[in-house]
Amino acid sequence: MSKGHINKTSWKAGDQVWVPVSEVHSSCPDFRPFHDGFMVGGRLDSRVIDDQAGPGIARTWNVDVNGLQDSSGHSCTVPISSRRFRRHAKILIFRIGDWTTEQITLNPLAASLRAQLSLLLPPDEIDVEYIRTLDELAGALLVHGGGGKRITARQASPWGYAILVGHGRAGADAAIQFGDSWHTPDEIVKRIMGLGPGRRAFGDGVFVSLCCQTGDPSFADGFSDGLNTTFVGPSESVHAFEAAGFVHRLFYEHFLNGETWKNAFSRTQAATGDFSTNFKFWEDGADRT
Repeated sequence: MSKGHINKTSWKAGDQVWVPVSEVHSSCPDFRPFHDGFMVGGRLDSRVIDDQAGPGIARTWNVDVNGLQDSSGHSCTVPISSRRFRRHAKILIFRIGDWTTEQITLNPLAASLRAQLSLLLPPDEIDVEYIRTLDELAGALLVHGGGGKRITARQASPWGYAILVGHGRAGADAAIQFGDSWHTPDEIVKRIMGLGPGRRAFGDGVFVSLCCQTGDPSFADGFSDGLNTTFVGPSESVHAFEAAGFVHRLFYEHFLNGETWKNAFSRTQAATGDFSTNFKFWEDGADRT
């Protein structure tokens, strides 16, 4: 398999999905989810009849949306393009501690992200894990359904997006700091291999790193290629306030506007052009920025 190709699972009837509430409003303008967020869960019911989808063309599915009922009180479906729904919505925020800047920088940044993103999703679809070791990173992914592990009562669904809040560096010693140790992309990959969302692979998962310089090829290439995953990270040092603003806009585009992850990234780059830091978009070892 060539670099840049993410091996994602295909859609089938019965799959659990997440859709923007705005898409439901196209058919049912009065619908309002119980959690008052902007993404709502559902289940794929069937392909839309006469759908003329072909290679590279989005397919339209009838989606049984949670809480959506007709005038008789029966559940009903709405047609939604596959470009608009998501396999996972849960966002895990990993505050990777360093014993030094946690209170003044890392904790406030993680708290800001949780507060803003909680306005998009139900409360149990956002979680912050305060970690300082690679073992804790792997353990948290397992608890949140990584590698197909059964979901517990505390975690309602598998993780889909992992935001890394910590310190990073590029170059010959490219790494992320965990506590008082630095770990290379190869070390991180080896420790979490097989802990992708809902199954072993990472094709349906997305990593967003707010650790400085981790969007540089010296880190991002090996990390995204090793896990066959999508990875977004800053190419230089990044200020915490700008990092928060970038993530808020990114998920605004992805969830509220229903953009694909790549389109959401491109639109966010355009909207944050005055920021001092550039972010890079990687797919399986290929820079797609």
